[in-house]
Amino acid sequence: MDTSDPLNSFSQLVGSIYHGALEDPPWQRQLAELRDALGASDAFLILQRPSDAGLGLTISADESVAQWTQAPYFAQRLYLLDPFVNLPPNQPTLLSELLADAAEPDDAFIRLVLEPYDIAQILGVDLHDPSGPSASLRLTRGSAHAPFGAEQKQLCALLIPHFCRALRIHAQLGQIDTERQLYAGAMSQLAVASFLLDEQQRVIGSNRLAERLLAEAKLQLRGERLKLADERQDARLRQLIAQVAEARRSGSATLARAMLVELPEGAALSLVVRLVPPTAHAEGARLPVFVVFVSDPSLQDASSSSLLMELFGLTRAEANLSLMLANGASVDEASDALHISPYTTRAHLRSIFSKLGIARQPQLVHLVLKSLASLG
Repeated sequence: MDTSDPLNSFSQLVGSIYHGALEDPPWQRQLAELRDALGASDAFLILQRPSDAGLGLTISADESVAQWTQAPYFAQRLYLLDPFVNLPPNQPTLLSELLADAAEPDDAFIRLVLEPYDIAQILGVDLHDPSGPSASLRLTRGSAHAPFGAEQKQLCALLIPHFCRALRIHAQLGQIDTERQLYAGAMSQLAVASFLLDEQQRVIGSNRLAERLLAEAKLQLRGERLKLADERQDARLRQLIAQVAEARRSGSATLARAMLVELPEGAALSLVVRLVPPTAHAEGARLPVFVVFVSDPSLQDASSSSLLMELFGLTRAEANLSLMLANGASVDEASDALHISPYTTRAHLRSIFSKLGIARQPQLVHLVLKSLASLG
């Protein structure tokens, strides 16, 4: 970091704090930069405080968590002696200030925690944002260094609002990732593969079932673009994407186009192309613009059968039959696929209707799809 220009150095620190929210582990490299800027020996960011329930989560500038979680501070629960708790929010505080204000300084904390690691000075701040998560920043110096002073406290104070915003960004990204995983899980439960395409129709994301379709050569990926083996059908797919793209330019973001993809073995895939809901204030070649959903009746997760068994008290055979029918198979097709006679299939179907309190096959399809979608 360039220290010859204070304004440029501060700008680099601020940018680094925001970039740290995107890294894994978050802020480790940025803590090293902050440590150097403040002339500290080490820097820590406590995202979750240690307690009897667990070690919490602390990011260090240099070491991985696995290297120092066996230290006495954690292993011997010496964090219970730590005076750096319940600090005034967003206010840099020195260890010397805490000890000066204490009626009886805790010698045990100094002797057991600080002295073995040559920690003579601590500069700390509890980061608090009413609309985001809380965290604690700690910087240390050894006995050979001069104490932290007003200059370091002032720089730390200037960085506090940026750390709070970066923490909020990191939390929101985590929530988005959780929602994405839940959505992907729901799609997988319904045996729906999904491909995300950018503006140039390049595949930039796919779920597990999409990867399976590619591995089974039911769909192809050439030059990062989704391709169908049959040239006529592939031309039809390009036409659908072009129609959806034109709808996007005209402001009709809800248009979806569909086609059946016939496979050599006689089966067929259902394919739907639609726009990804636009992200406000964002534009770029690698952002998702189109999503291609592909439904393959032959793809079924064992977990789907288990869910139906738990929800409705079905047997394994009844659950498998329900899934086959929900994916579009006829009773005769389901009999062949499950290697049972049509008579046994109809007996299973009567038992299913009785357990679910329904009387018609379309009701079964609707109930199965709705149940798996909501619990996916």
